[in-house]
Amino acid sequence: MSDYDKTKASRFDRFLDKIVTWKPYDSNRQLIDKIASSSFGLFCKSLNRSNFYREPEKKRLVINAGMLEGCTVNQLNDVVKAMENYLSKFDEISVFTTSIYSYDNAEISVEFKPEYENTGFPSVLKSEVTRMAINFGGANWRVSGIDDNNFNNNIVSSSKDNRISLKGYNYQELSRYAERLLAYLSTNRRVQGAEIWSGGWNGRPSMEFVLDYDFGQMTLADINPYSYYNALGSLLYERRIGTSEYDGEAVDVVLRSSDLDRYDLWHVLNFPMDVGQKKMTLSSVGGIDKRRTGVTIKKSNQSYELVVCYDFIGSWELSRSLSQKAVKYMNDEVLPIGFKAEVPGWGWFDTAKQQYAWLLFLILAVMYVMLAITFESFRYPLAVIFMVPVSFIGLFLAFGLSDFSFDQGGFAAFVMLSGIVVNAGIYLVTTYQSLLHQPVPELVEGPVPVVRQAHQPVPEPAEGPAKEIRLYVKSYSRKINPITLTIVSTILGLLPFLTDGPEEVFWFDFAVGTISGMLFSILAVIFILPVFCVSRQ
Repeated sequence: MSDYDKTKASRFDRFLDKIVTWKPYDSNRQLIDKIASSSFGLFCKSLNRSNFYREPEKKRLVINAGMLEGCTVNQLNDVVKAMENYLSKFDEISVFTTSIYSYDNAEISVEFKPEYENTGFPSVLKSEVTRMAINFGGANWRVSGIDDNNFNNNIVSSSKDNRISLKGYNYQELSRYAERLLAYLSTNRRVQGAEIWSGGWNGRPSMEFVLDYDFGQMTLADINPYSYYNALGSLLYERRIGTSEYDGEAVDVVLRSSDLDRYDLWHVLNFPMDVGQKKMTLSSVGGIDKRRTGVTIKKSNQSYELVVCYDFIGSWELSRSLSQKAVKYMNDEVLPIGFKAEVPGWGWFDTAKQQYAWLLFLILAVMYVMLAITFESFRYPLAVIFMVPVSFIGLFLAFGLSDFSFDQGGFAAFVMLSGIVVNAGIYLVTTYQSLLHQPVPELVEGPVPVVRQAHQPVPEPAEGPAKEIRLYVKSYSRKINPITLTIVSTILGLLPFLTDGPEEVFWFDFAVGTISGMLFSILAVIFILPVFCVSRQ
């Protein structure tokens, strides 16, 4: 470490030591640490059930269905039709819309008539649909919406816990870099099941049967691979050749081999097949393996994207450390200009959430500068600013101890508290300063006696800390009524937003966060302001 770094470190240590040994904090360290850390810990834990952003929308029941690999869209369509027939029996449903994207992805969106939206019917229907989904065999179902309880009968999870995204302008080179990252991660014994997926969170490659030939054995048997493939294709032939009208409806005309139904995987591998003038089995000259192939090519903002996904055995801290090392290795040592590796940011501190955090810091900084100019002091603005984190404790506890989902209304509550909580501090500090600068005779309480003995001196006001405490109590008694009325009126004005319940987007969370923060600001007025306003000397 250089001398400059040592100097910076020593300055930081001295600054930290002043904070830790500061008497108001040092004498109450355990209580302060327990309250602050516990409330913030509960709040962070509650964020796991939040998506941070919700749109105002009508109550909607979402039913997702998917078939196993190897099934067709038509098979999924038959299953979805059965669910549609069941939903059509309910008159309370306004409309339901079905979308089928692939053999493993179909969605039914159910909306309700306005008079039934706020009744118990949506929850009852969700329970009935869940029961029907359990009875349907051969399909994976997911039922969500209405409330926070979701149903999912897909017990085989193919998702990965960790992923690193690679972006670049050339897809072939990007694939090679993805293979290199895959090899780098595979050297860690805690990494399992590392695979290359397409971009996004649903880019899992599909499983396909791959036909492999042993060209050496084919040469010895004097068999052409193309001849064998043509013979196999004629046995497994199935193709749509057109449409025809049947019973007033257009139906597909499909030409298929008569041997298709009896030729399963075992027969393809072991049943002798005529290839030219010879008979042979596929197992003697090759084989069929099931592999992950067909990675979808995704392009965004003129850049291709691939994702290396893997499972990690260990704690979250170790997993994060490995991801950071892998990203640093790729960006610093492997990837040229035009390519980038990053960990997709879907947590609290992604780009959108960082903007909110910086907005809070900016608000506090601007407030400190304005208050420092107004009070002509650097100490009094700190007393006012420190009221804001104390009020945040109320917001942390409100969401940490409840099941409320934290959305953009909670962020707005942070900003609201940053601006409104300081009002009480400004009232008190302004009154306190005006009393400090009043002439000395005005500080004597009550009328000065007209008649007194000659040797009796005129009473002098107290000096030092006793004087400042007396003046702070006097300013507190003058302003506590308007401060209390301000807090109570703010809380009463936000109470109507609580009547719509947690389903209300933005306004419910905004009201809960602001009300809880305003209540805790009372503690800041009573305990925080005196510590900073009254001098100890």
